[in-house]
Amino acid sequence: MNNKSKSNRYYIKYLIKSTKLFLIFLFVSTLLFYFLSVSIKLDIMKTYVGHIENGAVAIETDHMLESSLLYIYHEKEKIVYKIKPEEFLYQDGYQYFLCEKKDIENLENLQELYVDVPVGKETLLERVLLKAGNAYEK
Repeated sequence: MNNKSKSNRYYIKYLIKSTKLFLIFLFVSTLLFYFLSVSIKLDIMKTYVGHIENGAVAIETDHMLESSLLYIYHEKEKIVYKIKPEEFLYQDGYQYFLCEKKDIENLENLQELYVDVPVGKETLLERVLLKAGNAYEK
């Protein structure tokens, strides 16, 4: 109890009552927030409905996608599989991501899969302040 009141006294005495220290604290906090939010990069994800076909993850798309990482799930709240495709193939409006058999063996018996594909990057500052958290759509 005594430590809390002591720390409260220091806080009030040096930070609140002293305008210069308060402004310095506010300025440093704002700079720290800005530099951290600019330096943290987030993936922009596009979600596709897909299925497993001949040892490959197939999604319907109108253009070729080359992604080094896929996030595949049936229900996002339960389990999400992170898979690195070995090859990419685009044929007849479908994008095929060829993967190792051990990566997709748990997914073969599911009828409908959702595939999140990273399509770009943005900073935390862009996502939170400029786009207000809205998803990226082309």
